[in-house]
Amino acid sequence: MHGMTHRQAVLAMVVVTLMWSIAGVVSRHLESARGFEITFWRSAFNALALVLMLSAWPGHAATSLSLADEKNVRAVIQAQLKAFAADNAREAFALATPALQTKFGTPETFMTMVRTSYPVVYAPGNVAFLKAEAQQADVIQRVQMTDQQGKAWLAVYSLQQQKDKGWRISGCVVVESRGRFI
Repeated sequence: MHGMTHRQAVLAMVVVTLMWSIAGVVSRHLESARGFEITFWRSAFNALALVLMLSAWPGHAATSLSLADEKNVRAVIQAQLKAFAADNAREAFALATPALQTKFGTPETFMTMVRTSYPVVYAPGNVAFLKAEAQQADVIQRVQMTDQQGKAWLAVYSLQQQKDKGWRISGCVVVESRGRFI
């Protein structure tokens, strides 16, 4: 259930629990209901409530991107990686969202942060893009990378579409990859 907040998840659990309890009360009024039948009706009510709630919940799942958007998202990340490789702070900084640009202030500050905090992103050995996913207003693009020593990493980029319909990077989290590089 991508995109569900903590509050929404708690609400979903409360609703499902209430449906389980209500179904038990209703099924007990059946004259010949046995334990199995009560459990069956509780499960049926629970499943129905869960399906209805999740299908009606806005933004509860990842959606697919158009092929053009997938290519554009990938192109933005590739352009930023190329800018890092050329040590071009201005170009790399220009591919970040206005919010990130405000946070870091200058291209030089941004580049210093990437160089020190994200060395595998600054100078990757190998790069492989996985499937991008739209999640509410963001796109999540997972990218497998190896560092200069051959160690595998997973960079999870978030991108936002701007008013001009272009994509900009809004964040990146890098974690050590326990699997193998594709």
